[in-house]
Amino acid sequence: MLIKRRRTFGADFSIVIMFFVFLLLSATLFYHLAEDWSLVDSFYFSSTTLITIGHAELLPSSDLSKLFTVFLSFVGVSTFLALTTLVAGELLKEEKT
Repeated sequence: MLIKRRRTFGADFSIVIMFFVFLLLSATLFYHLAEDWSLVDSFYFSSTTLITIGHAELLPSSDLSKLFTVFLSFVGVSTFLALTTLVAGELLKEEKT
């Protein structure tokens, strides 16, 4: 007999946050190597792309970097939506009780 364990908010929240940090660090390293930007510029561009602000001070120059940026945007928006859904669900659950 399998015992189903209900996942907790804290565990799910931690997983999504760790994935978001992994994305941010990976993207920072990618831009640092592919575009030859400083680590600060790479981090800045990665964070503004992930949270969809998208300032145009830095722009990827290679086709690979442009495609990676599109991928990063899709994954970043999805991750942010997952995080928002988790928090909203927890707030609504607490409101019911």
